[in-house]
Amino acid sequence: MSLKITEVKSPVELDRFIRLPWKIYKDHPCWVPPLVSERKQFLNPKINPFFDRAEVKLFLAEDEKGTPLGRIALVNDHVYQESYSKNTGIMGMFESVMIKMSHDYYSIMLKSGARKGNLKNSSGR
Repeated sequence: MSLKITEVKSPVELDRFIRLPWKIYKDHPCWVPPLVSERKQFLNPKINPFFDRAEVKLFLAEDEKGTPLGRIALVNDHVYQESYSKNTGIMGMFESVMIKMSHDYYSIMLKSGARKGNLKNSSGR
């Protein structure tokens, strides 16, 4: 299976990014889905003040048919960088349909983040 990694740019892509957990956890008895409207506000740079101090890149992993299989947010928090003098990126909102895919997806995202914002994980890689 080949993965296509794309950065979320449009409202349609953002909606797919937000709704991916429904696909992953739909049959899990303990899953309580978040409110879509809250997730949209949380990820809106015009509403969430975190975006005033950080760069956030959202990515979707899709199969050959365009079906979302994973997601991740890469964050460069400028206040953290200034406070701790570390060139460390933050990874969040990670979801993956397949456990096997997680390692490859994680590696791809780290490489993508490194190219786009010189991000590295906390181990320094």
